Amino acid sequence: MTMTQSGKASMLVAMTLALATARLGLAQPVGAAAISPRVLPSVVVVDVQRSGGARMIGTGFVAVKDGLMVTALHVLRDATKVTVTFATGEQFEAVGLVDKDDRRNLALVRIRAFGRPVLKIAPGEPAVGDQVFVAVVKNGAFGLVEASVAEVMVQGPMKFYRLAGDIPGGNSGSPVVNAAGEVVGMHVTVSLDGRDIEAAVPATYTLGLEPSLPVQPWTPATPEGGAPAAGGAPAVPTAQAPSPANQEIDANLAAAMINIHDWWAIYGPLSGVIYRASLYSNMKNLDLYTVQSQIDSGINSLRWLKAADPLRDRLVSVAVQLLASERQAIDLDLQCWLLNKDAAPGKRNPQAEDAARRATALFEAVPPQVASLRGYFQQLAASSPSFLTPLSSEMRYFLGIEERKSKLVLGVYLHSAATMQIFNLVPHGLAAALGLRSRDLVVSAGGRSFNPKDDMEDFKLLVEENAGRTLEVVVKRSGKLKTLKLTVPADVTQKYGRGEGDGWQA
Repeated sequence: MTMTQSGKASMLVAMTLALATARLGLAQPVGAAAISPRVLPSVVVVDVQRSGGARMIGTGFVAVKDGLMVTALHVLRDATKVTVTFATGEQFEAVGLVDKDDRRNLALVRIRAFGRPVLKIAPGEPAVGDQVFVAVVKNGAFGLVEASVAEVMVQGPMKFYRLAGDIPGGNSGSPVVNAAGEVVGMHVTVSLDGRDIEAAVPATYTLGLEPSLPVQPWTPATPEGGAPAAGGAPAVPTAQAPSPANQEIDANLAAAMINIHDWWAIYGPLSGVIYRASLYSNMKNLDLYTVQSQIDSGINSLRWLKAADPLRDRLVSVAVQLLASERQAIDLDLQCWLLNKDAAPGKRNPQAEDAARRATALFEAVPPQVASLRGYFQQLAASSPSFLTPLSSEMRYFLGIEERKSKLVLGVYLHSAATMQIFNLVPHGLAAALGLRSRDLVVSAGGRSFNPKDDMEDFKLLVEENAGRTLEVVVKRSGKLKTLKLTVPADVTQKYGRGEGDGWQA
């Protein structure tokens, strides 16, 4: 029987790899020897040149169809030029993106290489404990490393396989194959609870990518720029122009910061009272499990956002950290509730008390962390409508993008989308002293009616102007309009004035 040209090429690659891996210390598992000739000729190093001169190295593999490569989407962020290199040393241009799945970090790319083996996608999914092999490139040597499926995880809308094994870094986008050489996943490094884990995105997700779509060329290169950030933040390069990839990042960042604000506004006050509340009521209407899932989904939507410029990269990282902190706080609130739900009323539970205090501390730490990034948010907002436009006036104050109009701190928590309604009160704050209540919607004050373009700062200005006098205020309370006569202290500005760094406080 005569060996085909493809078979000869695969054998040549396998021999070359065996020598290279032995020389460079990349151990080739015994079980991988049989499948290396079938897998490694389809594996490529992906060299990405990014706008501003940055460079990213990843891995990919020929799959789905001849002339197409699968890799991790985050590797391609802000790409201006992409080159792929096979194990033989041959280099080819990757001309553009064919299709992508943002949530699952998958990209299908057109490459100028044809006649290469197309890896087969396994029809089923691996189980916990199954042996797999990860294609890696280390010091120029291509090889397979052995791993196993340690855990099947579901994060938000998608599934991962957590991998156990010694997998070298820098190989995001490489194929994870079974003993038959079929692709069961794509390797990625995932940030989870502040630590990096090696994982695989199920290969079946790649079958949802559409290979017949027109190729989207890479974004043309833009000159590298640098300028100090505003507001006293550490100097970082100026945010790059909002390319389609940056617009996507910026929109996701805006959504994340809105969620961070609203979960803080809703559940921060709860953490301060949950010990007492859980001790005396069953709290059946409080679905903290749903909140956990929502925050997990928010973290998952950010996990794959790998920005080319330091400004966006920094803000994405901070947003993930803040969401993870709020997730931990909700976990502690839930722990407090579970510890108290069957306790006798009035019986003290030190563990539940501690959980509530820790949750409160985590939520209270959110606004100062956001305030410390004021210059970053100002810079991004100045260059990106995709980030600025979704933000309400209250969000712009909270992030330090705009200065608050009033010198007063009313002592209220506001939802980002309802800036004339008091969502919660700060104990001993001005709003509480005036007689306002949680859920009050401020309709008018001093004869001035408020419209959708107004916000709580407009109401606070009227309070300032009426220091030492009575201010007539109409609120909607429990579905009915109610007229209040608020006695404003003469020293209201001195007693409830906003201090330096308190711009986030409403």
